[in-house]
Amino acid sequence: MAPKGLAGTAFGWFNLVTGLMLFPASFIFGWIYESIAPLYAFLFSGSCALVAFTLMALWVYQRSSD
Repeated sequence: MAPKGLAGTAFGWFNLVTGLMLFPASFIFGWIYESIAPLYAFLFSGSCALVAFTLMALWVYQRSSD
């Protein structure tokens, strides 16, 4: 999806954002796991993944069909 010549920059941004989001995601999952119940932590994780998949599928599909 990155323009030619910017693949390295796109890869760097991807890893930066992924790294920055790992801590809050792990913190929230751990808090739900310890405070509420493990089942709800996994349900929350799964629902976040489903929302991300849906948004990505709609957003990327719309852009690539233009």
